[in-house]
Amino acid sequence: MLWPIVITLIGWSLIRGSSGRGGTHWAVMSGIERKNPGWGLEDGNYIVFMGGADFDLSVATTPDGTTTLNLTAVMGGVDVKVPADVAVECRGTAILGAVKFFNAESGGIVASRAFARHGAEGASKRLVIRALAFMGGVEVRQA
Repeated sequence: MLWPIVITLIGWSLIRGSSGRGGTHWAVMSGIERKNPGWGLEDGNYIVFMGGADFDLSVATTPDGTTTLNLTAVMGGVDVKVPADVAVECRGTAILGAVKFFNAESGGIVASRAFARHGAEGASKRLVIRALAFMGGVEVRQA
């Protein structure tokens, strides 16, 4: 019963968001780390299955305009650190897991959470995060 749900959620995650310039990145029983200074942030899908992903956007080269990240955690976790000057819009759903956006958390059998934060005055950078956690967690916090 578990595997059909997992496969359906992964398929839904791939369909719901375009891959954009950054493509789709997988971590299957492994991890993705983007914490080195100067890494380039791009639109993309990140799917974590029994693994983890760690993003530090405070050291990333963030383009002007809107950047969209689709984050899916299946029995794993995703951690995103966002600098204070970037405007952020987060929407997430958790099934037997949790989503936490800037200390506002939702979790349980089925839960959802939305959050928006304005960036610095006159900021030209905006980040949109769509999160799905199935028996895992997604956390977005200030760097």
